[in-house]
Amino acid sequence: MPGAGAGDRATGGRGTIDSYFDAHMDLCAVHPEFKLDNDRWPILTHVPPRPPAKFVHDEGDRVGRAINS
Repeated sequence: MPGAGAGDRATGGRGTIDSYFDAHMDLCAVHPEFKLDNDRWPILTHVPPRPPAKFVHDEGDRVGRAINS
């Protein structure tokens, strides 16, 4: 992983409950070995702007509703 140190534990032991717990506890530490603000390993996200849902039915039994949304 770019920017990770030689002693970084974050890349080893994947796939077990113990490694998941250890990684979580490492992120909670004051100085974690795996740093989320590593400039050489950016987390890229993009949420495209989308219009809200549109409900156009308003006649008889076809009334637009959003239930449990």
